[in-house]
Amino acid sequence: KDKGQFFTPHGIAKFMGSIATPTQSTTIRILDPGCGSLVLSCALIESIAATNNCLREVILDVYDTDTCLTPLINKVANYLKEWLEYRNITLHTSLYNDDFVISNHHYLSSQDLFDSNRVRYDYIISNPPYFKLAKDDYRTQSCIDIVDGQTNIYALFMAICSRMLKDTGEMIFITPRSFASGR
Repeated sequence: KDKGQFFTPHGIAKFMGSIATPTQSTTIRILDPGCGSLVLSCALIESIAATNNCLREVILDVYDTDTCLTPLINKVANYLKEWLEYRNITLHTSLYNDDFVISNHHYLSSQDLFDSNRVRYDYIISNPPYFKLAKDDYRTQSCIDIVDGQTNIYALFMAICSRMLKDTGEMIFITPRSFASGR
């Protein structure tokens, strides 16, 4: 609860993965900014691999601050890599045990919007952490340009991720109804 973690059940993950628009790209780049047990990434990749005969490479970037999950994430990523290799698809996974908001708040800068060197994703899938942030929280302060009043951590995840997408990219998020309330 202190970390705002709510792990996604398999059935929900499978549904979320299935709503991604199919692509015929040979390479796709995916971000899972609060990966937990990696179930959302696996569901998304499984769905894409089932509908894309051209796919040859998946680049997967995942973030989670809970280092207790690192062994599980690595085990699942290794299994996913083997599963994809059987289908002649290469997987490149990068795990960041960093705070996603702090590591990527610069994407909210208007100067960064037109930076052609920034990493952009085809798909971003997430069940972000859920908790309110105080006005003086370091994450709130790092995103002060978009914060008006008290915010929730998932709103910062969504704002940053929206700037990390390719023009044709898709965000698939679990968020509570309260996302649409307040300022």
